Amino acid sequence: MSTNRVVVTGYGVTSPIGNTPEEFWNSLHDGKIGIKPITKFDASEISATIPHATAPIIIADTIINIIIELVFLVNFIFFIINLIAGSTINDIINAIKNGV
Repeated sequence: MSTNRVVVTGYGVTSPIGNTPEEFWNSLHDGKIGIKPITKFDASEISATIPHATAPIIIADTIINIIIELVFLVNFIFFIINLIAGSTINDIINAIKNGV
């Protein structure tokens, strides 16, 4: 008998009504709408019931989180490479502290 497993490594959201799960949930709860009328071009000939554009998404927090995760990943890769190469844990910790 095989067992299917799921590993959750994180959760998040990028949305016009919130960029964190908490902000998104609160916006949903408060009834915020993430769409607005199209204003960048003439949409009068679009045969949609509600022609709309997605409201602007503020992604600064998302970009910062991605950069932090990349820095962590680079440091982790450096740690593994040094571990494989036979460095001591203290050597690796000192190298990471010094930004090498």
